[in-house]
Amino acid sequence: MCGRVAVPERDLLLEAYNLKPTGREWVKDINVPPTGGVPVIANDSPGELDFMSWSLLPWYTKADPATGKPIHNISTFNARYDKLFESKLWKPLLGKNHCVVITDGYYEWEELDEWADEKKKKKKKQPHFIRAKNQDFTLLAGLYSPWINKVTGEVIKTCAVITHDAVEAWGKIHDRMPAFLTDEGSSIWLNKELSLEERLKVIQPKPEDFLESFKIDQVGNREEFEHVVFK
Repeated sequence: MCGRVAVPERDLLLEAYNLKPTGREWVKDINVPPTGGVPVIANDSPGELDFMSWSLLPWYTKADPATGKPIHNISTFNARYDKLFESKLWKPLLGKNHCVVITDGYYEWEELDEWADEKKKKKKKQPHFIRAKNQDFTLLAGLYSPWINKVTGEVIKTCAVITHDAVEAWGKIHDRMPAFLTDEGSSIWLNKELSLEERLKVIQPKPEDFLESFKIDQVGNREEFEHVVFK
């Protein structure tokens, strides 16, 4: 599961991947939750850097007539790989609406053997920041879909990150992990000229040494983040 990510500065990504900006601007954010904005490259515009809402709104989502807000009560920020081919939500996007979500890394919480609250049977959790070891950025395979608000006429670009069962070495932290991409794999994942079979090969689980992790005390503490992660 991927439930918090760190987002790099826009100018760094524009320069690193030689992209044109589209959508709104943003600033570096070390603690982005689902429904927050994340930088994305979509396969319909692979030369552009977009900014999408991280929680996919299905096309059939209705808007509240009074507020104009989407009526959406299911979790769609992650898309399980094993459900992609059977889900009415994900299957129509395969081969058509692929994207790469660009991050500095993501967070997971490891459940410890110590009690945080024994009466409530609540265990202590150790936060970890996890990132790709030998890449400037941690690239996550995703699916995207624009949603049209029929009340306001607004078009909202939304996306989800694909997840797998965690490889053995990382399963002690969490039982699921994102589908990671290399720079080369990203080009394949975004290439609509290739078969879906070829594109799916590049989002299979990576070797255990693809990642590195850092124990942190508090998610969102910028001073600690800069000291521990980018020391």
